[in-house]
Amino acid sequence: MNPGEIRVDSAAREFEEETGRPVNTSDLFLFGEYAVDDHRYKNSKHGITTTVFYFYLNDKNLTPKDDICEIKFFTLNFLKENLNDMIVPEHRKILEQFVEKKINEIG
Repeated sequence: MNPGEIRVDSAAREFEEETGRPVNTSDLFLFGEYAVDDHRYKNSKHGITTTVFYFYLNDKNLTPKDDICEIKFFTLNFLKENLNDMIVPEHRKILEQFVEKKINEIG
């Protein structure tokens, strides 16, 4: 986040910086905020908080930009079965909760 920036604006800006596609902040849904035990911030008095937003994407025409080299799309079931191999431990629990919630919503 940039100084003075609110979370939803930061999420929209980051998505556009990293994919080349703008997203309206009104399309973003807050999933949650999580204190993350990240070794890079072990001695910081503030630590790190990960804020998770999601939105529904119809157009998958995205271009990797900024600090990402590839964009892939996965089904929820694939993610559920393969998270241990895909996500760093500090963020795995967050994505597990998200995937489970979305699977339950679908039925």
